[in-house]
Amino acid sequence: MLKQFPILAASLLAVAIILLIDLAGGFARINEQVMDRQQQLLPREVTPYRDEIVLVDVDDGSIDRLGRWPWPRSVIGDAVKELELAGARTIALDIEFSNPQDPTWNPETQGPQDEDSLLSQAIGPSSIMAAVLAPEELDDRWRDADGDPEVLEQLIIALEDDIRATPDDPPGDLQLNDPDQAAFAANQLLVKRRAVMRILTSDTPPESLEALEQRLVPAAYARGGNYAERPLIEAAWYQHEGSQASHEHLAELDATYQGSTADRMPLRAFLERTGGLGYVNITHRGPDGAVRSIYPMQPVRGGQMLTLGLAAVMHYLKIDPKTINQTEGAVGIGSIQLPLHDGLIWLNWPRSETGSRWRDLHRRTEDDPEYRGHLSISEVVELARARRLLEEEQADLAQVSREILRETRQDDTFESDDWLAIELQQEIADEVSFDLDGIAIDADVAEFGADVDQKTRNRFFAMQQWRRANRSIEEGKELLELASETLRNQVEDALVFIGWTSTGAAADFVQTVAGPRTPGVLVHATLADMVLQNRVFHVAPRWAEPLAIVLFGLFISILVSSMGPWIATIGTLLSIALYIAGAGIAALAMGNLLLPLAGPVLAGLAAWICGTSVQAAMSQRDKRRITRQFRARVSEQLVDALIADPNAVSMNGVSREMTIFFADLAGFTTLSESLGSEQVVRILNTYLSALTNQLVEHGAYVNKFLGDGVMAFWSAFREEPAQAHLACAAALACQQTLRELNEMTGEEHPPVSLRVGMATGMAVVGDCGAPPDLNDYTVIGDTANLASRMESANKQFGTGILINGRTHECLEEAPVRCRKVGLIQVVGRQGAVEAWEVVSSTFPQEAIDLSAALADAIADGDQPAARAALDSLRRISGQEKFTERWAEMVEGPSDAFGGPLRLIEK
Repeated sequence: MLKQFPILAASLLAVAIILLIDLAGGFARINEQVMDRQQQLLPREVTPYRDEIVLVDVDDGSIDRLGRWPWPRSVIGDAVKELELAGARTIALDIEFSNPQDPTWNPETQGPQDEDSLLSQAIGPSSIMAAVLAPEELDDRWRDADGDPEVLEQLIIALEDDIRATPDDPPGDLQLNDPDQAAFAANQLLVKRRAVMRILTSDTPPESLEALEQRLVPAAYARGGNYAERPLIEAAWYQHEGSQASHEHLAELDATYQGSTADRMPLRAFLERTGGLGYVNITHRGPDGAVRSIYPMQPVRGGQMLTLGLAAVMHYLKIDPKTINQTEGAVGIGSIQLPLHDGLIWLNWPRSETGSRWRDLHRRTEDDPEYRGHLSISEVVELARARRLLEEEQADLAQVSREILRETRQDDTFESDDWLAIELQQEIADEVSFDLDGIAIDADVAEFGADVDQKTRNRFFAMQQWRRANRSIEEGKELLELASETLRNQVEDALVFIGWTSTGAAADFVQTVAGPRTPGVLVHATLADMVLQNRVFHVAPRWAEPLAIVLFGLFISILVSSMGPWIATIGTLLSIALYIAGAGIAALAMGNLLLPLAGPVLAGLAAWICGTSVQAAMSQRDKRRITRQFRARVSEQLVDALIADPNAVSMNGVSREMTIFFADLAGFTTLSESLGSEQVVRILNTYLSALTNQLVEHGAYVNKFLGDGVMAFWSAFREEPAQAHLACAAALACQQTLRELNEMTGEEHPPVSLRVGMATGMAVVGDCGAPPDLNDYTVIGDTANLASRMESANKQFGTGILINGRTHECLEEAPVRCRKVGLIQVVGRQGAVEAWEVVSSTFPQEAIDLSAALADAIADGDQPAARAALDSLRRISGQEKFTERWAEMVEGPSDAFGGPLRLIEK
């Protein structure tokens, strides 16, 4: 356990660091972005907007058709009236109306048109107006400009007596140093606005705009003029009036709330007629600027104001705003409880079959069009204009009807309260039918009335006007009724939100789950929809993430410190996956619960990374220790095996089938007698290094060097299924390497050849010698002795690579060429061994075939056939020694023929 303590300590240290980062708010941004992805990507119940939620968009098409913004407010009034006529229950306007609008020119009346009055007439109990609540900026900006806060207070008091003072000409006897003067110059508008609002929020505010001006402008000649501060005073007065008129629409009344001097309320004329009021600007943003939550209400002058979404839905549900019940953990709207997290409602956005993009949030099937649930405000306005045009046509018809009736009745004084009354219109129709029988409605009076007097012609002309007006009105009524019915089907008994979706209004777009540029009005629509569908999010409390970090991090730390690196890695990844599946997917899908992911997952990863890093460092330390201890005595392979898996090397000995390799440099003894000792060592090292490289490349464990020879074996640390093939390939590669070395050193010394003997069989591998100091990891057993004897047997047959029968059997389908040598009995062994020679690709195939025929004939006891094969073999170049050795048996007496060939020399 002590050995694992550094790993556990490192992992826990990493968890502690992650915990400190979380407590400092370092994961707030990541967590909120993860929450966005959860809503967008993870499987959740499909809950599109309710059909009762309808969006009337100030979109690009509306701007194209109705003109650049701002529109005359009568245009908005037309839309509001038309929506009311269509049966909309609640109409929430996400549009600011905090300042009066200049009158426009009315071409019909040839005079100015009061746009605010027209909008005020359109607004009614079904309308919900919007306020803009802005935070105070002056104090912070004054300090940022190095101004003295005490001087700021003195300046505001002094400005109450003369608002026209400037930084170069301070009010009264006030003296400003350079930093304060610079701060005043940089924030002049904010400073003066506060001075004005302080007067208006005092215990005895002025009762009129004129009284306010008298208080702020001492020079009587300047009052009512166009001095620079007059727009500021007027705007402050309108704000004051709006604040007073807003009190009846606040959720809570509290005279101690003064709000912000930057708040912008709708004009009093609108508030006196509206059915409700809500704030629209979203002051709370995430670390990345995205909108994920919203305050249900915020303080304003005189109390608390609901957000537009809640004000609208409470009006829609006929719930008095003053009955809202807000506690620390939830806000109650009737029977609906919206959970609060740090005083904020987290937005649970709708989800459609096609995803979470804002333009798809009304879609119930993939066949539904984009922007389902959205109307262009231009369609509503054009419907209102069509209705007004119809009214104008009806007025024209009434005028024509009066002329016709007075003419037909021969009474210029005839009057009626309703010239369009059914009985009067029927009377006219009868007269028209009689007088214009057979005359087309589009016929020119000048043509068919050419033979009548002027009076009759005028009557015909009036009748044609009446016919045409009637037709136009009937057609207009039909189209108007069709359009009205279409609108009624969309908005009847609906909660309508009017707001910007036009791409030109960048300020009205926010980043949300529904897209990086989501119209701000959809935030309020989503909040209202949450109430209608009781679709809420439960966000884990603040303490949940630190607790999850500690518990999950501790679990991973224990896992990493108690398990091997691979098991710990798999366990860590599996644990993280299970945590994400449970906390990130299941909790959201089953309970709309948002649990922290970033901190716990990062704690688990950090614990794993630090723990495994320390584990790796400790392993490297052990590797260096093993290297220092064993490198001088054993091969690098053994050291590497010990480091990678100490259990792979048995110190007690393991019995397994192994392929053992012996090689000897033929002719090197004679060579050494003719060369100096230093040259002999250099040449020997060159040859043996080259052979060793080939053996290692083919997976052999090079055990020891035996003078001018080398011993190696396969399956040294674990069973190697392909050991026979690897051994044969290594032997051929060694032969080729030796030939290349001979070519390179041909002028330096005579060539050296290589004899290789290999045997496959059971052997014992382990740490042998004089423990604990003089050990040698080697192989012992009869197979090792046989491999050594096979190497020596090459001298008898003139061969290069001899292997035993088991090695040849293990080759199976391996692409190794072998020729059958036959049954032999090597020196020092009683039993016979089937011998094979591994040959190169250039070895004659005929020699292979004849050697097999010779061996088979000897095995069958067919001496004549053996002699025939031997004679044929003699005629092949390079087979002299091979045939000479077999001739002793084949050409000898018949009683000595057959059986294994006994070798009497090593």
